[in-house]
Amino acid sequence: MAELGQQTVEFSTLVSRTAEESFLSLKELVEKSKSSSQSDTEKKINLLKYIVKTQQRIA
Repeated sequence: MAELGQQTVEFSTLVSRTAEESFLSLKELVEKSKSSSQSDTEKKINLLKYIVKTQQRIA
């Protein structure tokens, strides 16, 4: 018997949502770095944050 509050999600749905969220985050990061006057260091830090967040989503 499933416990109250638990739901199952199809694996393909989970993968699709994860990929979509990662793509949208990357697109936002690229747009932000194009339109702002961030230094190279700030851009690299933001890219690293994106990579870590994406790794956490996938792992």
